[in-house]
Amino acid sequence: MIVIAVGDLHGRLKTLDRLRSVQARYPNAVTVFIGDYVDCYGPNSGLALLEQIHEMQIADEGHTVVLMGNHDASMLNFMKDAAQDDWLNFGGLQTMVAEAARLGLSPEQGEILPMERLALRTRERLLEQKNDLLDWVAELPLTHVIDHLVFVHAGLNQSLANPLEDTTAHDRLWLRHTYWYAQHKWRVFDHNKLRYSLITGHTPTREIIGRYADASRPDKVYDPQAIKSPIYSIQYPDEMPRYQIDGGVGSKGADNLLGNVGVFDSQTGLLVDAVED
Repeated sequence: MIVIAVGDLHGRLKTLDRLRSVQARYPNAVTVFIGDYVDCYGPNSGLALLEQIHEMQIADEGHTVVLMGNHDASMLNFMKDAAQDDWLNFGGLQTMVAEAARLGLSPEQGEILPMERLALRTRERLLEQKNDLLDWVAELPLTHVIDHLVFVHAGLNQSLANPLEDTTAHDRLWLRHTYWYAQHKWRVFDHNKLRYSLITGHTPTREIIGRYADASRPDKVYDPQAIKSPIYSIQYPDEMPRYQIDGGVGSKGADNLLGNVGVFDSQTGLLVDAVED
């Protein structure tokens, strides 16, 4: 089976055009979205992307899988309890302001901290008008398995006896270094202990650095001038790869990026095609 994977779109509606062009080449493929549909420091579409992905799944549920990301989960926390407002500090405020514009809301003249108050009013309006969408987001799964492929937003804790079964919900949404690196070996890439390829996002690939314990592949170094974040695999010889596919579209200064679309063979677990910036 051919599986198309895309993630970390952060409100970038134009990426759906790129996705549709790939889907046209693989009309029978399953498409898996691996999280983070809201929050962008550049042009922000509010919840418009989330709504379109929801509609795509309704239109073709058998070929559309949608997973939750940490930004989506943080949005839900704020929607459940306005006191859980950490989300506003890492993209949520921009999302709520953009959504306010879609809803026809605007700051009141002379308000103190108008954007924060606007976010609270937008929250109230969303709870009134878009509860069905929020309920759908709340039910999104964290992991999906197709043959030899595992899709999860951030990663699995490979220090556990059964990472696929025992990794916590928090770790599936938030892992970085403890997923990439071996225990007690800073910046040394860990082995893949599973007989699956793992496809994750969460961190733009240009920000991932590290070395291989056996020097089987070149070190991955950080380039401060790099803007693009192509798909990157962590793979030791005779092991299944771990693909990182976050194209960095939600980052500051990435307004012209559309993100990565990866095409995988579920039987071999390998990347067979990709469209990248």
